[in-house]
Amino acid sequence: MKARYDVQGIIFTTVPHRPSGFPADPDGYTEWIVLSPTKHKVLEAPGYPQRVPKPAGPPAYAIRSAPNMGTGLFATKDIKCGELILAERPLLVSPRNIVQRLPCLANLPADCDVSTATAVVSLEFERQLEMSMARMSPENRAAYKSLLVHPKEGCGPLLGVIQTNSYGVDELFDGPELLPSSENVYAVVTKIGSRINHSCRPNILHKFSLASFSLQFYAEVDIKKGDQFFYSYCAENQSVADRQNQLSGYGFVCTCPACANATPESDKLREEYAQQAKQYCQTIARWNSSTLKRSESAIDPILKFREALIKEGLNASGNYRDLTTRIVQFYSKRGLTEKANAYREEVESYRNGFGAS
Repeated sequence: MKARYDVQGIIFTTVPHRPSGFPADPDGYTEWIVLSPTKHKVLEAPGYPQRVPKPAGPPAYAIRSAPNMGTGLFATKDIKCGELILAERPLLVSPRNIVQRLPCLANLPADCDVSTATAVVSLEFERQLEMSMARMSPENRAAYKSLLVHPKEGCGPLLGVIQTNSYGVDELFDGPELLPSSENVYAVVTKIGSRINHSCRPNILHKFSLASFSLQFYAEVDIKKGDQFFYSYCAENQSVADRQNQLSGYGFVCTCPACANATPESDKLREEYAQQAKQYCQTIARWNSSTLKRSESAIDPILKFREALIKEGLNASGNYRDLTTRIVQFYSKRGLTEKANAYREEVESYRNGFGAS
């Protein structure tokens, strides 16, 4: 990993480092805008540098035309929950709030208005990004610039790619710990994954590996051949109005089934499901640890709640997975093996998938 230049603690570098005379890394290279301590955090990560993991067999995805969405990523085979779909070394990685860290911000007059300040800083960062682009391979540079940009006032096209197409990755952050607001995380732009479209009913999740410096995408539910992959650009535990408001910066109106079929009841479910799922998990845990016997029918309201989550497309959430795991424990504790087995395969996919070692 070799730094090209340093702007008051912000390093522009390429990862992995390619020693002179050595063959190119088959997994490719990333342009990385990073603070020096965070660069060393990756260098010292257990296992670094590893190869980028590859799913077995031919690619499980294809880029195709998507109605009213331009292009999208589609499954070329049936994919089980927890399976790795693809992993790739990013084109560019940058602190998500990099604009607030640039030195030029401190040199602006005290009476400078927000609009002017944003334009000045964005212009400076656009200049820095142009140098990052110059160091990219022609293929990576073309891939980066081909990504769709929703134009924003005072924002250049290169910064626009980050704002429109990047993933925030909680695994890579500045400082000793992840802040609750995630303001110290990094934004990642990739060649393939950044083409995944939005839905409030997502079916994939991503993880960032420090060891291989790669972004990995996993099936969050069972996905059928021909289905489009979706990731949610907004918080899912909101009403349809709040979701649409959060998505307005992307320049589209979401028409996914969760938005098109939203009702006051579905809004209430989305706003409250996380807390309700946690309460149900705690209830089952108490039942399983108690000497008092609970009838089998005690689980019925929880099963009904789980079905409501599936119907609303919230079965790709961690809360849903925790709840399903507790249901298996409920039936197993009572010796109801057949009923536990009805959910066990799904739970096993959580334990063995998503990059579990």
